Amino acid sequence: MNSKDSLTKYVKEIFKCKVCDKDIKKNNYAAHTRTHTGEKPYKCDQCGKSFTLKSTLKTHLKSHSTEKPFTCQVCEKSIALKQSLKSHMKTHTGEKQYPCAVCERLFATTGARRSHMKVHTGERSHKCELCDKSFSRKDTLKIHMVVHTREKPYSCQICNKGFTQQSTVITHMRTHTGERPYSCNLCEKTFIRSCHLRSHQKTHTTNSKCFTCTICEKTFRQLRNLKKHTNMHNGQKNYSCDFCQKSFRESGHLSNHIRTHTGERPYSCQHCDYKAATSSSLKIHIRTQHTSECPYVCHVCDKSYARSDRLKAHICKEH
Repeated sequence: MNSKDSLTKYVKEIFKCKVCDKDIKKNNYAAHTRTHTGEKPYKCDQCGKSFTLKSTLKTHLKSHSTEKPFTCQVCEKSIALKQSLKSHMKTHTGEKQYPCAVCERLFATTGARRSHMKVHTGERSHKCELCDKSFSRKDTLKIHMVVHTREKPYSCQICNKGFTQQSTVITHMRTHTGERPYSCNLCEKTFIRSCHLRSHQKTHTTNSKCFTCTICEKTFRQLRNLKKHTNMHNGQKNYSCDFCQKSFRESGHLSNHIRTHTGERPYSCQHCDYKAATSSSLKIHIRTQHTSECPYVCHVCDKSYARSDRLKAHICKEH
């Protein structure tokens, strides 16, 4: 075959996309067309998720396998996919190179950015079959289902507390170990959760409080905190105790209350054998018994206290 025939054969194997005018090889043309039509003919039999390419489905199927050959050298977590390991490593390095086009928030992966974009578009394609709630992400729906099933298959090896997700157990363990892996690069303050670090970092920026209560005009950095605050005005208490039917505005308050029935004290002091039912009680114990730290300062006379309630009592009595 001469060079002219080879060129003719090559040209015949190239197609121009009718939508974007891109030149596509013959064997890739059908797959490329699906990027415009949204067609996803390859479906996972285990979770129902669909894919444009057969190779992508093949890679996805490994996420259902019990075999996890890739191990994180930082936290020793086992992971099924090499690409997933790369994404996971960014939770340790803090690398976030994919910005949201709307609010400029940075994300470690394009998948995380796509999920976040639904916050702006309002898309909630994952609907609960047992109630009217819908969610933007499938994993959020899975977490929500626990409200109906009350299933908590993962437990802490130290205090036996149950959790809906394995990742939550890992975070919870830090309340026992004292590990705070997320550090602010501006003030060196450390945090147990990455979301707590993100919230804190907003305190270093101007105009960081962007959510305003329409009743009292108090401002908040996060929408969920505004919602909690609004419940104080309308008296709404959505979280009820199964033991005594007492109701609470926040799930965290309910969890603390339930320990008065169970006697559970999951927070251990690193200095002595004391155990507390709540993290705030443990902090007060450490301040009063070990460090003598007094972070609550009177703005009138500069007298300081280890507990906020004692500062309030001082102000009422003396000023």
